[in-house]
Amino acid sequence: MYSKPTTSPDRLACGKISQLFLLILAALIWTGCNSGQREKESTVAAKDSATVKYSFVVMGCNRISWHDDGTAWENSEYYNKAHANLTQLNATFDDAMKLGPVPDYFFFVGDLVLAESQDTSVLVDQLKAWKKLYDDHPISKSKIKMVAIPGNHEFLYSTPPDYNEVPNEYANEIWLRLMPEFIIGNNGPGPGGPDSLLKDESRLTYSFDHQNDHFVLMNTDTYNEPGKVPVHWITNDINSWRAANPEGHIFVMGHKPAYDAKGLATGDTSDPGLAWNKAQIDQLWGTMNKNRSEAMLSAHEHLFWAGQPEGSKSWQIIAGNGGTTLDSGDYFGFTEVKVMDDGTVKAYSHGRPVPSPDYGALTGSTTVRDTFDITWASGQ
Repeated sequence: MYSKPTTSPDRLACGKISQLFLLILAALIWTGCNSGQREKESTVAAKDSATVKYSFVVMGCNRISWHDDGTAWENSEYYNKAHANLTQLNATFDDAMKLGPVPDYFFFVGDLVLAESQDTSVLVDQLKAWKKLYDDHPISKSKIKMVAIPGNHEFLYSTPPDYNEVPNEYANEIWLRLMPEFIIGNNGPGPGGPDSLLKDESRLTYSFDHQNDHFVLMNTDTYNEPGKVPVHWITNDINSWRAANPEGHIFVMGHKPAYDAKGLATGDTSDPGLAWNKAQIDQLWGTMNKNRSEAMLSAHEHLFWAGQPEGSKSWQIIAGNGGTTLDSGDYFGFTEVKVMDDGTVKAYSHGRPVPSPDYGALTGSTTVRDTFDITWASGQ
């Protein structure tokens, strides 16, 4: 008769250990195979392990390129006197108010309106219309402080046949008169000085502190010439602040970026960015790196891009996908920056699908499209 063999306790224990080993080995193999996917998923997660100390939102280039189809634009339900992409503007305002936590600031870094006309009444009328759009939205009554920085469409104009941009003589005065509630500093440079400024820049290029961190806002199209910033004042301000504050983050903002979406310092006479003068870029970016500045946040190029140009530790972030016809990419949106209580800084690119036409109805919800750790020297 066949009898069932008995299993000794030692042999039973060894079998269990073997099974446990195989389970652990299988788990490790699965983890290795899926780590890339999990890492990819983590880049679009808006949850943070540390507590958010404060946050802010950055966006530029919302003016609509109505001239691509002027008749359709002016006869559409989306037409507005500011020539702003109202659908995307309201969607971003809505999204900003839903963020957790609610951001302290919303920095609108230029090209709020179309303008760019020698006729000063165009800029006046469009800025007034933009202010009404803002006032009509609940964000204007929220705790989020709106800060606006002029772009080339506010401060320059161009005429045929070459359409090269030149400074609008009266743009400074118009901006200061109509937009005072969106200006939060006045310590910038006056006429003359080491930057040889032709007009007073004290409320157009300035700095302020928030939560022991430093913010430098720049007019990147001074009346002297397109693409010129008061670089001597800016670098002295950053140097002085860092000397007095060994700790703390530094953020620089302006409409035109120092580096383009390829990480290159480019510029020419047809569209002079900050890099029309290489010495200006070298001085600005050298000062940012020397003083451990986290990032320069800009727009002008109609896209989102983030990188560390030329191997620098400071980041260039281009948040120019606010609603103007895109140069590249496939989503309109904004950039959120979170400053954490453990000293880390994270940037999130939020976006929604581009409708057709650009100013048409929303075709999808806003999601986090990319995430970057822009903490100084992070990962280095």
